[in-house]
Amino acid sequence: NIFDQRHLEFGLFERGITVIRRTLEQVFEEHTFDPETGKIYLKNDEIALVYYRTGYTPDDYTSERAWQAREILEFSQAIKCPSIDFFLINFKIFQLFFTMNEEDLKRFVEDASERETIRSTFAEFYPIDTSEHLSKMIKEVRKHPGKYVLKPQLEGGGHNFYGKDILTQLEKLSVSEAKGYLLMQKIDSNPSTGFMVRDEKLITLPVNSEMGIFGYVISDKEEKVIKSGTGGALLRSKSAQANEGGIMTGFGVIDSVYLQ
Repeated sequence: NIFDQRHLEFGLFERGITVIRRTLEQVFEEHTFDPETGKIYLKNDEIALVYYRTGYTPDDYTSERAWQAREILEFSQAIKCPSIDFFLINFKIFQLFFTMNEEDLKRFVEDASERETIRSTFAEFYPIDTSEHLSKMIKEVRKHPGKYVLKPQLEGGGHNFYGKDILTQLEKLSVSEAKGYLLMQKIDSNPSTGFMVRDEKLITLPVNSEMGIFGYVISDKEEKVIKSGTGGALLRSKSAQANEGGIMTGFGVIDSVYLQ
């Protein structure tokens, strides 16, 4: 990601916008916070936007001061990318709630036809939060190992379990450890022909692709939406034979759309 980050940093610099990099520990040490205005400063410079490049797993918080720094940033009026609510909504446990209970989705999408369209895109999720659930899932995976993916509450690729590896992992987990995982229905997509550069060589192979849409929402502290919209798209592809698809983990690539 460092090359993408530097490209953004230099682009902002050319427009007279200063970018500084700080660890959460450094934020705690250097910050000044005005609780009346919500403004946060680092060495007398007011911070307008916080772009998180860390803080996505508990391991990123190496001390209590790091947790406090995250809390201070969230309470500030600086724009967060992502804010804590948008960060949490990406956790798989929320996907579970939306698939199991339409009332949870209804809180955010009032129109019934829109809800039905959204729900039609959901894969099934299964909780593993009791000993009964754990035993049931072990039996189900033993029967149909190819139908599921075991996913932990972590960002990025390289952490999932597939096929018989799911059973091996589940049998090692205690009930409390299993609560950190969800079993998901495996999505079987139709591969397309793709082109990748590997070891400086162009290769042609069947790929599975995933398109994400960049979006933004700016709201005030009362959660009134000031502005929202979209800003482009990102296409990621991986070999149809690969299970994982993370870009930084080396399984996938950033791709382009070819329309015929």
